Amino acid sequence: LLNFYYMGMAVYGYLVWRKHGDAGDDLPISRWSWSQQLVYLLAGIVVTLVVAHYLESISASQRPYLDAGVTVFSVLNTFLMTRKVLQNWLYWIVIDAAAIVLYAQTGYYATIVMYSVYLVLAIVGYVSWKKLYQLQAS
Repeated sequence: LLNFYYMGMAVYGYLVWRKHGDAGDDLPISRWSWSQQLVYLLAGIVVTLVVAHYLESISASQRPYLDAGVTVFSVLNTFLMTRKVLQNWLYWIVIDAAAIVLYAQTGYYATIVMYSVYLVLAIVGYVSWKKLYQLQAS
C-alpha cells in the first residue's frame, strides 16, 4: 500500500516540477519557517503515536514506536520533497538513521545497507540543494 503512495507522489512531484519547467523556470527550492516545521513535527508525532498504539494493539511490530515513526515521517516527508522544501533532506537524514537502527534491531541486514545508501544520498541532497538555494537567493 505504501509503495502505491510513493509511486503516486513521484508522479505528483514530477508534474509539479515539470509545470514550473514549462514556464522556463524550475520550481524554486524553499525553506520552511520554524513555525511550519513545528507544526509538521507535532503532526508527525501525533500520527506516530496513534499508529504505534495500533501496531502495539495488533502485535504487528517488535518496535512499534520506531517503526511507526519511520513510516509516518517518510510519508509526510515525501510531500516536502515534491514541494522542494530544503529541510526535507535534514528530515531524511534523521529518518534514514532511525530506519538503520530499526532494521539493525530486527535483523534486516540488506535493508540496513539500503538505508545506509539512502542516508548518504540524503546528505548529498542536502548539501546540493543548500548550495542551489543560496545561489537562487543571490
